Amino acid sequence: MALIRCLSDQGITEFEAYLDLLKRDRNADPPLRLLTDSRHSTEFPLGDVTVEQRSFESRRDFAVYLDGQLHGAGVDADADVPGMWEWLSLFYFDEVFSRSRNSGVDSGRYIVKSRSGSLSNRHLLRDPYLLYRQHRHLDDGELDLLLCDELWRHGDLVENLTARARLRNSSGVLQVARLLYFDSDRNRAKHGTRLGNGGHRHFSRILQNLPLQFDLMRMSAGTIMALLPVEFDRWIDDDQTRTENQNTRDLFGFQSVQSKPMPPIAELAQVLNGIDSRKISQRQVKVRSDAFRIGILSAYDAKCCISNIGLRHIANDDHVMYEVEAAHIIPVGSGGADAINNGLALNRSIHWAFDLGMVWVDSEMRVNVASEVQTDSRNEWLRCFDRRQIRLPNDTRLLPSYDALRWHAEHVAIR
Repeated sequence: MALIRCLSDQGITEFEAYLDLLKRDRNADPPLRLLTDSRHSTEFPLGDVTVEQRSFESRRDFAVYLDGQLHGAGVDADADVPGMWEWLSLFYFDEVFSRSRNSGVDSGRYIVKSRSGSLSNRHLLRDPYLLYRQHRHLDDGELDLLLCDELWRHGDLVENLTARARLRNSSGVLQVARLLYFDSDRNRAKHGTRLGNGGHRHFSRILQNLPLQFDLMRMSAGTIMALLPVEFDRWIDDDQTRTENQNTRDLFGFQSVQSKPMPPIAELAQVLNGIDSRKISQRQVKVRSDAFRIGILSAYDAKCCISNIGLRHIANDDHVMYEVEAAHIIPVGSGGADAINNGLALNRSIHWAFDLGMVWVDSEMRVNVASEVQTDSRNEWLRCFDRRQIRLPNDTRLLPSYDALRWHAEHVAIR
């Protein structure tokens, strides 16, 4: 057993020099003296955490082991300390470097070059650990495809999915990738999935090119699967799943071409208006709900129709979140449909007030504020919207229903 330490800047420099030497001599011995030499490594700042020299069957096996050792020592938050991954790479060097492979030596697999952006996933130990920490609470096989390989292997499929925050952060995307490309009998990725229509590069390209209103973090696996062109169905092993997927595509008018995974919003509105929930499966109910949210955000340009606020969070170039929400005018619990004409784009605070009847919209498309709001000084921000004209979609086919607004004014609004 050994206590985890962190390589210092000098230690990392010498480790990198060793990796450069490996390009000329693959049998050179690793500089294990750096692990304990106080000039090249320092104490682990999160406490005394021990690890043992051992083999790991897979990336998941390592992630589970390291998380267990950290948790056992009282470290419950994500451990991502500078220098620790370089120390662990050297400590487990025989596990992360395959001397028998006739390939180059990429120092970015052993030394962390970036903690954010497209290069942050490349470290052979850091990436599986952080993936496991992020998704370990999920139980639909989200990590099967990404963590099944040997610890030294970081294949093209894993690179393709984990280098893009928009994909790796979405449990729905990971579930669909598993459904398409994971061979559960072999506990390995399927052969031949790299190139061509329906391959994993095609998969990531389509999802990356979806407009940002397509919030992959909140979309179900069924919705994401139905958005994909029919070429992807050839990777689905289960005939029933393949049939239901095509039925869902047909129901929602999703196109089987890469450039148009979804019909125009106005057409989608007509589809949603015509879908009776009693005639569709539970999966299709979820797809309808996702399509409602996408349609509302697209129709209102992801801005609140009352405040005109459109806050968004950009974690990096391909991970964007919108604060605005799709609000039902007539709640689903009261018989309201997931139809664009039964929705408004509202920021979270106004959505809450709208659902409670503190604000409503009249037939002139103007905001009305309840009298109790007007007399409470804490609600000053909300009072300023009284009698304001709401911001409407440019397409008249997407306008909120007068009947739905009248129902809300009569049954929800506080007079």
